Amino acid sequence: MFGVISIGIANVLVLLRVVLLWEDRPVVFKFMSVGFSTGFIAQFVCMIIANIKLGPSISWSPIAKMCIISSSTPLYIAVWVSPMLFEVLVLVSTAVNALDRPRTAQTRIVSALHSDGVAYFFALTILRSLNLAMAATANPSLTLMTVFFVWAMTTTVLNRSLLNFRVSNTKPSSTSPPNPPRRGSPFGTGHLSNSTVKVVDMDDMTLCWDPERHDLDGNGDVDAGRHKPSESIGSSTRLMRLDSRERSRRGLPESDWFPDV
Repeated sequence: MFGVISIGIANVLVLLRVVLLWEDRPVVFKFMSVGFSTGFIAQFVCMIIANIKLGPSISWSPIAKMCIISSSTPLYIAVWVSPMLFEVLVLVSTAVNALDRPRTAQTRIVSALHSDGVAYFFALTILRSLNLAMAATANPSLTLMTVFFVWAMTTTVLNRSLLNFRVSNTKPSSTSPPNPPRRGSPFGTGHLSNSTVKVVDMDDMTLCWDPERHDLDGNGDVDAGRHKPSESIGSSTRLMRLDSRERSRRGLPESDWFPDV
């Protein structure tokens, strides 16, 4: 009985994932909810009837150290068929969503299905099919042989799929168009997505102080060496070192260009 409840909880998580693939459309949510409710109620009712019917045949086995059944019932087939109807609905809706979704020319349909988790849904369907196959044999020793294995594997596969979905949601989608560049705000609060820095070469007029080009007193006299380069340009930043050939061409001492020397 608890296994049936755990299957129902797992199907609820699958239902939410499928609805998320369809972008939370109300029609899809209602359709999937009806399919889930129908399958779960049918499975729960069939399980109760099967347990009542097989109650007299259940006995304790000292060898197996557990309760075993000595007979079988066709109702076990209905117990495993009911949730599989919902799982088939999940597979179909996932495939239709992948076909209906717009995608780029480089994105194949197989990649779209894989990103949607169709492989995990298919694995869950295969695991449930094992229980159905064993129940169809009507052999009491085989009816419940794979129940615990399928129960454990269903939990593992489902948790793995949810973790994979979480990782895929944090990555940029290959089918989504690139984001357009954002314009900067005139108030300085905007954000530029692709900001670039232009490097402008400075000429000699910017980097160098030429005594022949500066008339500091306004009377045509040249300040020979008394004026510092940083003062002539109006900046508190020290100038870059001039080329040795430039200094030798002007015939100025080293101290004119480097005040600290």
